Amino acid sequence: KIRDSKSAVLLDGNGSVIKQVGAREVAKAIAYSKQPVFAIVVDGQATSAMIKTCDEFGVQFCGATTFGSVEGNAVKLVSL
Repeated sequence: KIRDSKSAVLLDGNGSVIKQVGAREVAKAIAYSKQPVFAIVVDGQATSAMIKTCDEFGVQFCGATTFGSVEGNAVKLVSL
């Protein structure tokens, strides 16, 4: 559970947790993950930098309570 923790989880294609990180460390964690990240779930805002990193590294889904402004992204945004 990450509710009220200001953290995020990186998930693989099976929905298993790869890693739980602080919300500010998401982009770095995606970039340096040894396993492909299928989705992220953030307790708070998915910033435009997070969303761009998701696009860069082929992350399919990004779940968050709010989203930064980004146009033309391939990642699917899921409001929590």
